[in-house]
Amino acid sequence: MQTAEIEKKVQEQLEKVSDKVPVEVKGFLNEYGWPLVYGLIGVLIILLIFRILKLFSKPAGKRKNKPISSKQWQENTLEIDLSKIKNHAFPPGKKRITVKGTPVRLGVLIFAKAGGNGPEPNEEQAESLLNFITPNLGDLAMRDYPEVKIWEAQYSPEGFTQLFNQNVRVPEPKGQKSRWITISGLVRLGPDKVHVGMAVLADTPNQIRTINLNGDQWLDILRIG
Repeated sequence: MQTAEIEKKVQEQLEKVSDKVPVEVKGFLNEYGWPLVYGLIGVLIILLIFRILKLFSKPAGKRKNKPISSKQWQENTLEIDLSKIKNHAFPPGKKRITVKGTPVRLGVLIFAKAGGNGPEPNEEQAESLLNFITPNLGDLAMRDYPEVKIWEAQYSPEGFTQLFNQNVRVPEPKGQKSRWITISGLVRLGPDKVHVGMAVLADTPNQIRTINLNGDQWLDILRIG
């Protein structure tokens, strides 16, 4: 159907509508209003198109992460270079996450199923998982837009901790202060367990560097202040 034909049909439908309105309103429409009506219809069509596109696509940051493949494990491409993690673009809020009393912001979050038959973790669970560790932790941490990685299931806390420390290392040599702190441990979610590793960036350089948690020690390390 040609554009002219479409316009003609739209005009016919609009004229049917205008026949039912008062004479004063009809006069205004004939002189000034139809361009506004056409413009409004165009805007509504555009909004409808955007709505349809949104329903069929998810923002990149909201897509579920797939577990890192066996090929990546074999090729040893799990390493994350903390020195290349970009500084946070936005200033922190009034409430802060602290590690051993030191204010920090989350840069990297890694987690993996701790064996068993539980559900596979995904990126959309990151915020609720951190909130499970301590209330409001996820709410604050995800405002930092950390890199989130999902690793294959690990069957021992020691194995996950070793793998995490091998691939997510503080960039400064030992003996030097660093703003980066790496933390790894196990989180129990009822009958299920999840290995969690995170790299946080402190406001000031310190000697903390690496924290390996045994059991439920998260609340001894992470606080909201």
